[in-house]
Amino acid sequence: MTGEANSWRWCASSEGSFSTKSAYALVKASRIIANQTSINKESIKQVWATPAPQKARVTSWRLLRNKLPTCDNLRKRNIQLGEEEAMCNACCQHYESTVHTFIECPKTEKVWTGIQNWLGISGPRPQDIAAHFDAFANLGRKRNRIFLRALWMCTTWILWKSRNESRFEGRPWKIENLIRDIKVRVWSWNKVFKLLDWNCNFSSWMTGDMFMF
Repeated sequence: MTGEANSWRWCASSEGSFSTKSAYALVKASRIIANQTSINKESIKQVWATPAPQKARVTSWRLLRNKLPTCDNLRKRNIQLGEEEAMCNACCQHYESTVHTFIECPKTEKVWTGIQNWLGISGPRPQDIAAHFDAFANLGRKRNRIFLRALWMCTTWILWKSRNESRFEGRPWKIENLIRDIKVRVWSWNKVFKLLDWNCNFSSWMTGDMFMF
C-alpha cells in the first residue's frame, strides 16, 4: 500500500492523459486491424475457391494465416536459432521472416518482377501478404482474376518449395529457373483446371506473346 489516491490513466497516450488526437489514433488503429482481419478472411475464402492443387492451396492458406515455419515464426514458438540459421538463405542479407521471404527479399522481388513482365502488367506490391494477394489478383481484367489468384498461389508455393530446398538441401537460388518453373507449373494447372477462357500453344505461353491481361 502506498497511500496514494487511485486515479484514471489514459493508456492510449504516453503521458497518461486523454486527448482527442490520441483517441483518434486509437480508433484509426482499431479500424485498420478490423479491416485487415476482413481482408485476411476474404483472401482465405478466395484461396479455397481457386482451382489449384491441394498442396498449393494449403501452402497459401498457411501463408495468409502466418503459420508457415519461417524463422521469425519459429522464434515465436521458442525454437532457438543461431544468427546464421536465422538469415534468409536467398539473399543472406536479412533475417528471415514471412514478409521478407515472400515479398521483401531482393531475389523474391525479381521473381515477382519477372512474372509481371511475362504477363505484360504492372501494379503495386503491398508489404502485407493478404494485401499483396488481393492486389495481384486485381492487376488484370476481371475475367482473368481466377487465373491471377492461381498464379499467385503457384508463385508463393514455388518460392516456399525453393526456400526449403535451399535451406535443407543446399540447392542454389536461381531466379531464371524459378520463373521458368512457375510458368511451366501454371501451364499444367491451366490445362487441368481451365483457368483461362482462351488458349495458346506452349511456346507462346512461355514468352507471353499471346497474353491479354
